[in-house]
Amino acid sequence: MAETADVELETAKGEVRAMRDALEAARDEAAAAEQRANAEHRAEIDQLQATIAALRSELIRQRDELLDAVHAAQRDGAAEAEQLRDAVVAGRHHADDLQQRHDAALARQTQRFESERRELHDTITELRRRLETTTSENAR
Repeated sequence: MAETADVELETAKGEVRAMRDALEAARDEAAAAEQRANAEHRAEIDQLQATIAALRSELIRQRDELLDAVHAAQRDGAAEAEQLRDAVVAGRHHADDLQQRHDAALARQTQRFESERRELHDTITELRRRLETTTSENAR
């Protein structure tokens, strides 16, 4: 009986060893499968991270372009506003100059008309005096 127990023990040990080997093989296979899965996920994660980085870079580039365009538009707007202010000032100076020339021309014209009016008045007065003289001489 001892011999049967020893044989059974040895058989059991062999089965345990076979099961242990099968378990080791299963663990190795599971580890390999996990590494493959991790590698696939890692590649996918790396690809997604690269895509995210590229998108971030593109967004930053577009933002910088938009900021540059906004700054350029602000500079252009400020330059145009300055030009308009200068044009308004020049227009006001021109209008003032025209007003002064108009006032001077009006003053000259008024002076000339006043001079002509005095001359006409003097002429009318002289003609009346002559008429009175001629009428009084004719009446005699």
